[in-house]
Amino acid sequence: MAIGKIRGFLIPFVTLFAILGVAAVLIGYGKGYRLDIGNNRLKSTGLILATSDPIGAQIYINGILRTATNNSVNVDPGWYTVRITREGFIPWEKQVRVQGEVVARADAFLFPTNPSLSPLTSTGIIKPLLSPDGTKIAYIVPFPAMKDTTAAFTPSAAEVKNAGIWVYELADRPLGLNRDPKHIASFDSTSDLDKMTMIWSPDASQLLVTDALSVRLYQGNRLDEYKIISASYESVLKEWQDDTNAKDRAKLAAFKPPIIDMATMSAKIIAFSPDETKLLYEATASATIPQVTTPALLGTNPTKEERTIIPGKLYVYDSRE
Repeated sequence: MAIGKIRGFLIPFVTLFAILGVAAVLIGYGKGYRLDIGNNRLKSTGLILATSDPIGAQIYINGILRTATNNSVNVDPGWYTVRITREGFIPWEKQVRVQGEVVARADAFLFPTNPSLSPLTSTGIIKPLLSPDGTKIAYIVPFPAMKDTTAAFTPSAAEVKNAGIWVYELADRPLGLNRDPKHIASFDSTSDLDKMTMIWSPDASQLLVTDALSVRLYQGNRLDEYKIISASYESVLKEWQDDTNAKDRAKLAAFKPPIIDMATMSAKIIAFSPDETKLLYEATASATIPQVTTPALLGTNPTKEERTIIPGKLYVYDSRE
């Protein structure tokens, strides 16, 4: 009877301790703790989470093939060279810092080595100009050049018709609508292309074209639909620059004050990432970027930081790190 009472009394406690012990082991394993049998100790490890687009790429860590994307690899704390490769795509490589109990991400977007390309024109183009939002490109199809200087040259009707300024939309349009290049400006053999310049409006809806004779503002949709603005040229450019500066200030508002001060006083903004979380800039003066979050958050920045910027060099600031 006494043994039965003792057994009945101990079973709940043994069960509770067993559950707590298993839970502690699982939690420790999930945090990255591993048993180092060779050194008879429990060590902390980190995790490299590697993803790629497209998936199924090989993951090399310090030159050793470990697994394929999308997947994770347990490693000891330290610096590692992560290389993600797939046949037919340009390899991706990055130095990643791994800390104990922390996940370090390596997200790769792989570009084809031989992309499928199609020519915009068979006669050649000059002076391509990308729009500020990256959705359009304007280019000039020159008037057919003299093919034989010793004989009379008569260009074909198609070559004459195609000469001018064209706009091609790079972004896919909804419902599969046609995005063939649009002819917006025509000219002839007397046009001086060497002195011709093009400037996009901040919203990419208008194209400013200047040459030796006039300044024309095209709407970017119909052939030869423009306004002569030679008299108001400077004011239009100033208005566009003010609009661009206002948009940049609105995007910068999402960043911390020290970064805003640096971007406005010691750097020239080149571009924001599509999701507006990263800033590409060129340093115009020497400066030291202060630590925004002290202490730094673990696992948010697996790459080496450069907080002392040098004039003339390009840098990327990631607000998430």
